[in-house]
Amino acid sequence: AENLGIVSASRWFKKLGGERPALGFVYGQNGNAYAAKWRSLEGKDFTAEGSAVTLYLADRLTDKSKVVITEGEMDALSYWEVGIEAVSIPSGAIASGTADDAARLRWIAAHDDLLANAKEIYLAVDMDDPGQITAQELARRLGKLKCYKVEFPSGTKDANDVLVKHGADALRATIKNAQPWPIE
Repeated sequence: AENLGIVSASRWFKKLGGERPALGFVYGQNGNAYAAKWRSLEGKDFTAEGSAVTLYLADRLTDKSKVVITEGEMDALSYWEVGIEAVSIPSGAIASGTADDAARLRWIAAHDDLLANAKEIYLAVDMDDPGQITAQELARRLGKLKCYKVEFPSGTKDANDVLVKHGADALRATIKNAQPWPIE
């Protein structure tokens, strides 16, 4: 947590009606912190300082030829925990019928070089409908020829769930066993 810049503090959460203990996921660009997403320790409530418009942990990647993209910060952190560098989409998944997908995917422009130069892009998003819609759109925009479809074991929804329920080897296997994106 310390190595990846996770912080903790009390923050105000509207849904919870007050200040609560929280974890802060700090977003950086060019070596500078510019935003933080805060998650309450009591649940999945979020608040933010600044506007995260880059991939979470992109500034910490050392191997830029292989990019693992997750849907949430905890999922990216789960991969780092097992020795696989990963990033997270700052705005989460695209929901079916979203009015403006472009706004939710504006982070792509901030990483043109990273994404264009990556030889392999692993789409390790949630197994639910919004996650799969997001994976389809990312494969379309980033190029299906370099994208890989990551699947999680039955009964798990995301990378963190795999780590918690099945352990580090199972999570590593999700990348090892990823399949090239189907080309129609």
